[in-house]
Amino acid sequence: MNDRLKRFLLRYGYRIERVYRGIPETDEWKTEYKTKGCSIEFIGVSGVGKTTFFNSAFPVFKSEWFPKSTIVYTFKVDEAKPFSKLDPTGELIYRELLNAKYHNIRKRGYTLQQEIAYFDYFKRELQYDAAIRVFDLPRGVITDDGIIHNFSDEILELHANGIAGRNADHVDLHHLFKNRALVYLKATPDYIVNNLKKRSVENKDALNDWNSIYGPSGLKSYVIQNVAIREKLISIAAGFGIPTLVIDCEQEKLQDSLNRLMLFVQEIVSAR
Repeated sequence: MNDRLKRFLLRYGYRIERVYRGIPETDEWKTEYKTKGCSIEFIGVSGVGKTTFFNSAFPVFKSEWFPKSTIVYTFKVDEAKPFSKLDPTGELIYRELLNAKYHNIRKRGYTLQQEIAYFDYFKRELQYDAAIRVFDLPRGVITDDGIIHNFSDEILELHANGIAGRNADHVDLHHLFKNRALVYLKATPDYIVNNLKKRSVENKDALNDWNSIYGPSGLKSYVIQNVAIREKLISIAAGFGIPTLVIDCEQEKLQDSLNRLMLFVQEIVSAR
């Protein structure tokens, strides 16, 4: 089934998934790699070119890293207790993030079907990330669409307010950031806005067709706000000592960015 139809169904609360068939018993699941236990996530404002860059980069790393799709199609999540296998601190963080996301979705003025579709999507994102934490994967995971990107607002809320209203001592967020590294793709708002307008023409059924959602007058404000959020998030991550690579999609040539990414990943692995 093509991606456009999948996104259309998701928008109205339907999702098509492969049936769980267990962990494949192959040599790659028996061999441990140096990347084991690490997650590298690409973040950036929608329209900056994050997925395009990731698709260019991943073939270089696929022999040592899993994409998130491996997790999605390999592990079955217990819907009743999605985070129960995490330690108590981890379970609390994930539940707080999901609760905050629920309230933020309700503020957006979506239809009921859209609210259900969005909440289901974000809940599953947390579940897949929790699976990465719990299951003993032989390789690390590298993704262009992880929870740091998808829960940016909520992570900033927890950083500002602490968990369950407590004063934030940042110990809990340190737990969330553990064993992660970030690749931040940046560009000017005008560059991103132009990309979003092109996307809108090419695929109006996309869930992330922000040009159609916000309209010409609101699109740039949306982009500027989200650039500020990502910049603040990167600053917080740096405060926790999270390895971060910043790539300027507007100024850097693709091959130069790929070369810097390769060096960045090598340094992460060497430091483990």
